This record gives sequence, C-alpha cells and structure tokens, in this order.
Amino acid sequence: MKRRIAASLTVLSWGLLTYIGATLISGVAHRHVPGYPNAGQWHYYVYFPVIMAIASVCLLLLARRLSVTLFVTIWILQLLLVLPFLFWYGGGV
Repeated sequence: MKRRIAASLTVLSWGLLTYIGATLISGVAHRHVPGYPNAGQWHYYVYFPVIMAIASVCLLLLARRLSVTLFVTIWILQLLLVLPFLFWYGGGV
C-alpha cells in the first residue's frame, strides 16, 4: 500500500508538470511568436514529462510485483530527476 501511494505521488507530480508544460507551449504557439516553440522546447516541456508520467504509471501498476529494492531504486531515480528538471524548467540560475 505504501508503494502505491509513493508511486501515485510521482504520477501526480509528473502529470502536473506535463499539464503546465503543455499549457505554456500552447500559449506560446497561439501567440505566433517566430521561432517559438521549437522542437527542443516541445521535447523538454511536454514529451519528457509525459514519458516520466508513463514510467510512473507503470511503476504504480507493478508496485506489488516488484521487489522492494527495485521499486525504491526506480522511485528514487524518478525523484532525483525532478530536481534538475525543475532547475532548467524555471530558466536555470
């Protein structure tokens, strides 16, 4: 049960980041700013969080079948990826 709660929190966090990224990118696209959004921005703000959200959903679905060590390792890696992602998401320094 605790593993499912932990995996649910990562699903929610990556899902929220996906929603925010898609909203930001679509807002820029609607303004018709030349050169924006470019492919790199799509990859970073939308595709990467979607992939991480899908990985979190898989972790949630497989929570009972995975060993505790494997689950915790994957879950911690997902949490560690949030920090550098948010650092660059907000514009860096």
